[in-house]
Amino acid sequence: MTSTLATATVDPLLKHPPSTTLFVTHRFIQKQLTPLDIEAGMDLTHLKRVRKTEKTNDDGVNVLDIILCSASTLPGEEERQDVVKEALEQGIELYPRLEMVSRWPAFTPSQLSEFKKLWPTTLRIDSSRYT
Repeated sequence: MTSTLATATVDPLLKHPPSTTLFVTHRFIQKQLTPLDIEAGMDLTHLKRVRKTEKTNDDGVNVLDIILCSASTLPGEEERQDVVKEALEQGIELYPRLEMVSRWPAFTPSQLSEFKKLWPTTLRIDSSRYT
């Protein structure tokens, strides 16, 4: 089963070095968007927050895809554009779009191989299942 997320492409060299940009972007998401997901009861902890893309910017640095929040948290284009404006005020350039991801965490290696085709995810081995 899949779920839809709002994700964004981030150009790491807007105002800061790549590692700083990633940190600033992550802090922005934690402060502005994660509380909205928690309030809506969305659990995205099984998904990796960042995905490296094959694209590079003019300086040869890889462009990153980052999970912003659940699509239900920002249901309309207007809400997504408001987030883009807020991020730009803080020096973060976002290009948001919707992505399909696994709604549930992977509990087996075979589930992991299927789920990570959509978006990088983590394997959660449930020890209570195997004891």
